[in-house]
Amino acid sequence: TAAKTDKRALVASTLALTDAEAKKFWPIYDDYQRAREAADRQKVRAIESVIATDKPVSDAFARDLAKDLTGADEAEVKARRAMQNKLMRALPAKKAFRYLQLESKLRAIQAYDVAAAMPLIK
Repeated sequence: TAAKTDKRALVASTLALTDAEAKKFWPIYDDYQRAREAADRQKVRAIESVIATDKPVSDAFARDLAKDLTGADEAEVKARRAMQNKLMRALPAKKAFRYLQLESKLRAIQAYDVAAAMPLIK
């Protein structure tokens, strides 16, 4: 998609990787993005269930929703930790951290969008 292409281009221009660094970085990046997408899908399913429910929800539904959202967050953190460990071995620490900063900023924007889209349950 265009968003993925734009993100990849933003990452490439921000990091200014050498050819040798790029050869190590992009497979780590791609693996992490796939893991994030899986966690994001779990989060989207939970959010869609809240949006589709325009009536008061049960305690059981709220518990399941909390479990699903926390599980998605935990999966993302696990993927980020694995990516960070690989990245710190693959790149100079300064470039690795620069990418981690960029990824954090992009995640914050996405988190804001998610929070704005998800209504409080009734």
